[in-house]
Amino acid sequence: MFAEKLIKGIVESGANTVVAGGSISEICLHYMNKYGLLVLRIPSKFELIRLARLLNARAIPQVEVPRVDDLGYCDLVRV
Repeated sequence: MFAEKLIKGIVESGANTVVAGGSISEICLHYMNKYGLLVLRIPSKFELIRLARLLNARAIPQVEVPRVDDLGYCDLVRV
């Protein structure tokens, strides 16, 4: 239940893409898929911080629902 509330909170904050630096549990991936979130995993801490700066986002070190001012912005995501 905690995972669904967390993912639902992320979606309600306005995010449509999550960039993670670590592993993501299967249950979280299930709910991210259910709510239509794109998930990218970047194992390099350095690259994750560079991406956050590029997008004017704040890297959140612990699992929590982001505030609106934590979110970054980009027009297009390509992998």
